[in-house]
Amino acid sequence: MAATGPGAALPTWRPTAAQALVLQACLLPEAPAQTAFRTWAGAAESPLSDAATRRLLPLLWSRWRQLPHTGDAAAAHAVVAGSLPEVKRTWLENHRRLKAANVLADQLAAAGVPVMLVKGLPLALQAYADLGLRPMGDFDLVVPFAQAQPALQVLAAAGWRPLPTPLKHSSHEDGEALLPPWALQPRPLEAFDDPFLQVRHSHGFRHASGLEADLHWFVFQGQCDPGVDDGLWHRAIALASLNRAPGCRPSPLLLVPDPADHLLLLLSHAARWDAVPAVRWLADAALLLRAAPTLDWDLLRLEARRRRLAALVAPMLALLQEQAQAAVPAALVHELAAVRLSRRERLLAPVQPGSPDWRGGVEEVRYLHRRWRQLRRRAAAGAPVPEFHRFACHVLGAPDLRALNGYALTELQRRLGWR
Repeated sequence: MAATGPGAALPTWRPTAAQALVLQACLLPEAPAQTAFRTWAGAAESPLSDAATRRLLPLLWSRWRQLPHTGDAAAAHAVVAGSLPEVKRTWLENHRRLKAANVLADQLAAAGVPVMLVKGLPLALQAYADLGLRPMGDFDLVVPFAQAQPALQVLAAAGWRPLPTPLKHSSHEDGEALLPPWALQPRPLEAFDDPFLQVRHSHGFRHASGLEADLHWFVFQGQCDPGVDDGLWHRAIALASLNRAPGCRPSPLLLVPDPADHLLLLLSHAARWDAVPAVRWLADAALLLRAAPTLDWDLLRLEARRRRLAALVAPMLALLQEQAQAAVPAALVHELAAVRLSRRERLLAPVQPGSPDWRGGVEEVRYLHRRWRQLRRRAAAGAPVPEFHRFACHVLGAPDLRALNGYALTELQRRLGWR
């Protein structure tokens, strides 16, 4: 369930009882899937009372068509049966995204930049095998950090414009309404300099057509050191060789992570708080495992430990095993759960999954300060990193220290529940 109040730290990746029933109806064998659907459909509350469940509706529709069903809970049956227009809309929008990704792959290749797709779009092609079953708001491109600048120039030339620099508040339930005006301004292209690129891992772009894409130069949030993704790039696979969606042709230039790398990314991404609970990760992960039954669990174990994600993903793998009957090695779950945490990881444990509160705000500032210190140590002569307050303003997109302080004070008051 989504966290709802200041200081709440309920993980949004863990489904509610109703959401778990929908996921079971989508993922389990026929008999338990029917039981889960009937139980969910007969619930007193509205069958589609939350956004997280609505994201699963196309997949539920696909499974509902395959199962014999009765007239029980007619209202819920009618909702699912009537969702074909949503499936068609999702299919058309995702075809537009795939076409745009193919065009960008060609343009980036002409500039000597390799490109990888992650999360929604490649999952729709590989795991869901149908572009109509995986709704998404954008598609995610990854380029190597060393070639981020040429990639930015390619996107600009192709008509993609940067979105505003994301602040934590912009993903809150209240959205943009409480952000200061400067936080709603697009980030200038010249502001994507090396200090910014080594603090953020990605940034959103919008095309005149209305499509949105997230450009990543690092794959995992908060892991922005040059070279950290080298192994992932070496293991990447041509997406076209894994495509299972009829009538879809991803560019042969588009890569996708090895399934073990991709699964770890899905888990770490879903583990972070979101205003819309990210319970869809269970469907993403379960279907990815079915499409990649020989997934390299040793690789996932090594990468989870190297990236210090073991404790974060261990309970998620256990839930995947329990809720979706996924073939996750039990020994792996136990090993990852037993990994000894550093002091900082223990402090972060209650912060990452919860709704943004004062602890999360403190950690955001500490993260910026750590990155600032690291950049100052690495800075070459003649390329100094500015003082911390100027650095923080630059990374967050604030025009000056006064504006940043005003935002920070307002945000702290909100997170403490004082307004």
